[in-house]
Amino acid sequence: MASLAPGASPNPPHRHPEEEFLIVSDGNGEIECDGKVVEAGPGAIMYCAGNTLHGITNTGQTPLTFYWSKWIAKSHMPGVS
Repeated sequence: MASLAPGASPNPPHRHPEEEFLIVSDGNGEIECDGKVVEAGPGAIMYCAGNTLHGITNTGQTPLTFYWSKWIAKSHMPGVS
């Protein structure tokens, strides 16, 4: 879980090998995923495949709280089928 102050991002848009989903619980912001930027508020969900550029920014006037999880799919792990 993370909470962002107005205008804040946890980091610049980035990519990593893990898949990721993110759920906004409070506040308003913008989510970027694979070059698309969408407005996000409570209940918004983002999914990005591994190695996809993504990020979140609080564009509201109150804190933005979100939850996330990352994982590497078994099909992407060497030696695992």
